[in-house]
Amino acid sequence: MRRRGYPISTKLQALGMLITMSDYKVSVALDVPRRTLRNWISHKHEILAYDGNLKNIKLEPGGRYEVFPDPPGPIEFINHVRDNECALMTTHLILWMKANQREWLNNCLATKQQSTSYDAFLRLLQRFCHRHGFSRQRPTKNKVKQADLAEVQSDFAAEFHREYIAYGNECVYNIDEADIYYDMPPRYIWAVRSGSSKILSGEKHSLRMTAVLTVLADGTKLPILFISSSWRGCLVVTLTVAGSAHSLPAITTRFSSALVKRSIAAWDLVSSQEIRRSFEKALPY
Repeated sequence: MRRRGYPISTKLQALGMLITMSDYKVSVALDVPRRTLRNWISHKHEILAYDGNLKNIKLEPGGRYEVFPDPPGPIEFINHVRDNECALMTTHLILWMKANQREWLNNCLATKQQSTSYDAFLRLLQRFCHRHGFSRQRPTKNKVKQADLAEVQSDFAAEFHREYIAYGNECVYNIDEADIYYDMPPRYIWAVRSGSSKILSGEKHSLRMTAVLTVLADGTKLPILFISSSWRGCLVVTLTVAGSAHSLPAITTRFSSALVKRSIAAWDLVSSQEIRRSFEKALPY
């Protein structure tokens, strides 16, 4: 026979009625055995101090005990990072564990196989975050159907030839902006379930510079124009940058210079014949 359980709300109601009524009358009114009422009286202080969901039957939730030695610590760290509006990844939690709970972390990893210990601990942290109301979020993109893109391209080609048919190939310029990334934002972050990501706008975007590529319809290439938040306007004529840099960090300068040289080398590989073919494909007569 299955043992009957009573919600916390019934226990609180019974304790309130026992102040002015006998346990016999309360037992008849609530259909609760007198022995159960006496057990509730013995745990009176714990029941009255309960501040959770009144529909629960137990004062303490069932299931397994928490594996982590100090659950409030990681939760406080998560909330602190989110309060500063920074992107929070599982890697940050691992670094926090190494700094604050290294002994427990080493003992935990020692109980697992060396080849799978890191992945197992990663899943352990992810389940911990899910249990405490956090979920993994990733940026999404709106996709357009290929048929819609082809229709837009066809309409643009027709409009272009209608307006600029009188111009020669040496007067038709095609300018395209190519983003060059040297630091990507995280793919996944931890956020409160069904809540806002709560991170700064700068944390959502990549660190990048923009290369402006300009060609003529007759196949002529113009020098690349690099645009960066730290450079006012830099026209690249050779392998050097003609322009002024303003307070660039050393690592940013090194990355930017390497990317500039790579971009110029890739731009040199594009032939005039390929440029003319791209015009014919994009703007068919």
